[in-house]
Amino acid sequence: MLSLVFEACDTMSGLPSQRNSLATPIALSHVCRRWRRCALNMARLWNVVLFQTGDSVPAARALLERSRTAPLEVIFLWGLDRIDHVRTTPAVGHLDEVVELLGRIAGHASRITSLFFQAMAGLEGWDMLYRTLFAKEELLMPRLEWLSVCLPHQDRDNSVTVDAPRITSTSLRSLVLERVPKRDIGDLAGRNTTSLSIRFTSLSSKQLRLALRAMDALQDLTLTSVELIQDLDADDRGVISNARPVSHLRVGGTSGILTKLAAVLPFPLSSIPSLSLRCSLDVTTFEVEEANLLGVNDLEGIESLILQRRQLSITTSRRWQRSLGCLRSSVVVGVTADLLTGHPSLLDTVKYITLDLTDYSGFLLAVEGRGAALPNLEEVNVRVDNYFRSRIRTSGLHEHSIDFYMGSRIVAPRLKRVCADLLGTARPSVACAAHFMRVFETLSPDPDVSSVRPILQIGSPQSQTRCVLVFRGHIQAMVEYYLNDPEQLFDLM
Repeated sequence: MLSLVFEACDTMSGLPSQRNSLATPIALSHVCRRWRRCALNMARLWNVVLFQTGDSVPAARALLERSRTAPLEVIFLWGLDRIDHVRTTPAVGHLDEVVELLGRIAGHASRITSLFFQAMAGLEGWDMLYRTLFAKEELLMPRLEWLSVCLPHQDRDNSVTVDAPRITSTSLRSLVLERVPKRDIGDLAGRNTTSLSIRFTSLSSKQLRLALRAMDALQDLTLTSVELIQDLDADDRGVISNARPVSHLRVGGTSGILTKLAAVLPFPLSSIPSLSLRCSLDVTTFEVEEANLLGVNDLEGIESLILQRRQLSITTSRRWQRSLGCLRSSVVVGVTADLLTGHPSLLDTVKYITLDLTDYSGFLLAVEGRGAALPNLEEVNVRVDNYFRSRIRTSGLHEHSIDFYMGSRIVAPRLKRVCADLLGTARPSVACAAHFMRVFETLSPDPDVSSVRPILQIGSPQSQTRCVLVFRGHIQAMVEYYLNDPEQLFDLM
């Protein structure tokens, strides 16, 4: 019974990467002799080795010994301090001790189920530690389910070359490789792999296609700033009829990455339920035509629409999703215009809309030009773009586009809630709430016609204090305030 209690305490202490792996077992083993004897006999209580720069090497060795033959979880963070989570330079002689520790951990490879290795840039010795852990030409890890290797960014003049890890595991479920020189991932990922994330490296298009065909269980695929080496033969391109698509695909990179990936994937982009594209900071030639590879015009039954200056997200009634993030707001606006043009029924089906404060009038003008009606709209979320936060603090909300709409009233008979998320840009006040009542004036039907009293929500429901005000007059609405500080209630008086 006591063992079950100890195991429950260890489970409740959080994820291994977010907690001190020694805190719970030491606390339990220092209550009394009986508890200590029980704790020391529980190998699974000591099977998480979380080591960060400056940690005690003897304590990590003790964990290896006390865990005996239990499945082992290893989290190694080189360059991160445990307390402040900042880059830390190891003490003299500490590096040699850590090298010896990693050699011991490699000796327990057969029972490791989770391995996380991360090295920060600007700290010497990471390459020696990496080579020590992955020294063998073939590391047998039959129990390994989670593998994450994140190497630091290096300057070209002072770069260090390391070989990719060579691991044999038939049970690997999740694989994350960042800046790892691995052009062929087929010998790491296998039939049981469900999640694959590759970041900041080069990949062979031919080997990636072969690996995707072999990973029958793959659900999540993430490729961020990956250079695809074009080595596919003409006969290898195209869609394979029996290829199973992934459930989630996240792509980030430079111009043309989605076009190149479409030629590599054995399944069409349109068959992926959730597809997200993020453009990197140095993109200068990204065009609307490339963004249209997301296939937003192929979606049906659009239920939710998020339109901000740099983000477009769409969710359908089948929970299919498309997301585009790009620093060039003209690309997002262009795709949105194509979406409204290619989906005449969009305005009839959408239920939830999230708009940036600066895009509010532009969207309503587009709606007005297509019939001035949102018959199924239930909720509007008005947010503030980061770029305009300082302006709102100093100038107030009246200068922005929420007041610029001078068109016809948009018919929205089912509108129930308008959420105004200020993101900490302004203190709540009656004047602030009255300003956002303008949303009701542009969207809601005449109060005499509507049987629903709309709700204006300002702030986050996760905040500590809630205050409700009722506005009466031209528009009848209830205002719900969610305040971080109870003293802000005095600003409402």
